[in-house]
Amino acid sequence: MFVLLATLLMLEGLLVVAEETRTLRVPLNQSASVELSDEEKRLFSDGLTATGEYQLTVLRPSGSELSSPAFGPSSISFPRLRIDAATLVHDGEYRFRLIETRLLGNDSLFERVILEEVVLRLVVLVPPQRVQLVLSSAELGEGDELRAVCRSMDANPRPDAVAWTLRGSQLERPLDEFASMPVTWPNRSTESVLHVAPVDRRLSGVVTCRVSNEAGSAESSATLRVLFPPRKASVAPPAVLEVLEGASGRAECSVAPGDAGEPAQYTYTWSMGEERHWTGRELLLPSVDRSYGGKQLECVAANSVGRSQAALVRVLVLGKRGRGGATCAVPPQITGSAVSQREVDEGRLLELTCRGEGVPRPDMQWWRNGALLADSLATATDGSNGYLETRSSTLLLTVRRTDKGNYTCRAVSARLRADDSQHVTLRVLHRPVSRTETVRVSVPRGQRANLSCTVEANPAPQLWWSVPVVASSVLSLGHDVYVATALLERTTEQRVSCQAKNSKGETTVHFVLHEPSPPEPVSNVSVQGVSFDSASLRWLPGYDGGEAQRFVVRCDHVLVNSSRPSAEVASLPSDTDVACSVFAANPLGLSTGVSVRVRTLPRPGVSERDLSVIRSATFQADSHTVSVELAHSDVPVCIRVERHRNASWEAVGLCRGESRFSVHVASVAGELRVSACLREAPSVCGPTVGVREERTSLALSAEVSACVCASCLAGGHRRVCVCGRASGAAGGGRRLLPSASSQQASAVGGARQPCVRARP
Repeated sequence: MFVLLATLLMLEGLLVVAEETRTLRVPLNQSASVELSDEEKRLFSDGLTATGEYQLTVLRPSGSELSSPAFGPSSISFPRLRIDAATLVHDGEYRFRLIETRLLGNDSLFERVILEEVVLRLVVLVPPQRVQLVLSSAELGEGDELRAVCRSMDANPRPDAVAWTLRGSQLERPLDEFASMPVTWPNRSTESVLHVAPVDRRLSGVVTCRVSNEAGSAESSATLRVLFPPRKASVAPPAVLEVLEGASGRAECSVAPGDAGEPAQYTYTWSMGEERHWTGRELLLPSVDRSYGGKQLECVAANSVGRSQAALVRVLVLGKRGRGGATCAVPPQITGSAVSQREVDEGRLLELTCRGEGVPRPDMQWWRNGALLADSLATATDGSNGYLETRSSTLLLTVRRTDKGNYTCRAVSARLRADDSQHVTLRVLHRPVSRTETVRVSVPRGQRANLSCTVEANPAPQLWWSVPVVASSVLSLGHDVYVATALLERTTEQRVSCQAKNSKGETTVHFVLHEPSPPEPVSNVSVQGVSFDSASLRWLPGYDGGEAQRFVVRCDHVLVNSSRPSAEVASLPSDTDVACSVFAANPLGLSTGVSVRVRTLPRPGVSERDLSVIRSATFQADSHTVSVELAHSDVPVCIRVERHRNASWEAVGLCRGESRFSVHVASVAGELRVSACLREAPSVCGPTVGVREERTSLALSAEVSACVCASCLAGGHRRVCVCGRASGAAGGGRRLLPSASSQQASAVGGARQPCVRARP
């Protein structure tokens, strides 16, 4: 009892704790000394009195306590802990305590009071260990999704950086196609996920993740192979295969290195219309006649992943002159030297000329990026070279930035159902242009800002930032689009500028930095459609405040959540003005609501009697099929099925237009009901009808005496015991069937069989 009382008194003593914790750092397996500093020793010594009895204790991280012998004010000794090889076992807090033992009234009772306490934090520095990189798959098709997980264990302190590299180049954020998200777990482990969707061929190679803390770093690598089909095939000779009538024609199909696929093993398929097909890299056409004239040969290269774009070559059969000097029909052909690319300043006049020839004279067409241009944009001039009829077409454009792209001139003969084409790529030279002049970026307090500046320019611009940055890079996305990324420290600067300049001019993109906040209200809320009990709303989202936002729609008592800027609100009263409000929400809060009024339509003029058309409903257990017998009705109806679960009725699927359908449930006894609903308004329904279950009757055998089932006869019920595959008439009101295992046993010789009650 005295010991218990003394313990309680000690716990009620005065506890004085140092204001700050001192931290000691020591590398793994190095020696360390854990002891009080001179200032901390003076702190302990100043608290001693001449008559007191004291003791110094050290509470280790493991929970064990080291205590010194009792001493007086003149004989104080300070403990010193010597660690020869520091490990994670030694990591933690060491509490040095000065304790005074005081007597209470007599020699039987005493109390222990903690006068001073100093906490020393020992950090054992351990670099990341056991780094493991796991790919969702080592081989992926182009367009698939890659998920790479990098894990490290037993690092102290926990890793604070994870860097991803591909083929030796670091993947910098923010790039839209890469998203590296570090997650720290309690057991000194770190996990970072690299998610790429969709995967493209640029990702083939060695993927490496490096995990770092102040003690060091470690890395792990894995090889990713991206499979993709060849881009396009090439044919020699290109464009036109000229063959004399009656001679043989040869053509060869291949894949250029710049268009290669992975894997690079190809099969080649040739075709001419729907009727003629050949395989092989080289094609031989023996004894070409006029039926080949104007036809188009198509070659496709394929590997195990997919097919390439087709390479096209037109067959031109060089025929003889007919009677009276008349010329045979000649498919159209583009003549003259081809210019593959043109560069024009924005605002200048562009002139493209194309000449076609053939018999009869071909029609000329201009296409841009696959779209046919109006005839009014081009002028045509007809002529003849004495054998073939010609037509020249000139396209005139005052060039704008949006006019860039691929232009195609086509010579078309509707009579011969043949055509020829020539292509030119137009590049428009213009100053840098950005879609937005001001970009808002949310940056949490104490974190770095990741900025991305996207401009369109030709020629390539120089891009720079108005403030010093920690890291930056410039990436070309193709189609004259360039992205400059920057990582900068979050300062008091609220505005940062990205400047882009080329020989044609310059532009500035302003970035406004702010801390994450609730989203801004939505705008342009409109009613897209209404019925007698529902409404469809749509709106334009506002700024999300730097966090992922969702939307909440409230119409009277109905609440609807939506992740998109639209929602369908149901269960509204009919023929009523309803006030609706749309809110935007993110983890930081809710925006103010934007209101709109909705007027629902009157309920259809159909009475419950008009929908009382179900005569009966049955369920076949073996086929899981519900059959509904309907009376004649002048109102179009559908059948709604409801299931009783968790003390309430819930709909099973949609309202069905047919009277016989499948429902996948194990049993329907007291669980299913049906009702006839208005087909145009499925929420308007008639009275419900319960579903009755039907089963195929089982015939029982007269050979029931061969089975002995003592357990089945107990209880006084009228039952029949059946073994094996018995069948025949059954006496009594119930049937008993053997279990699956007993059906395999023989019923001869009075074999004892377990019995299972059948469904009535």
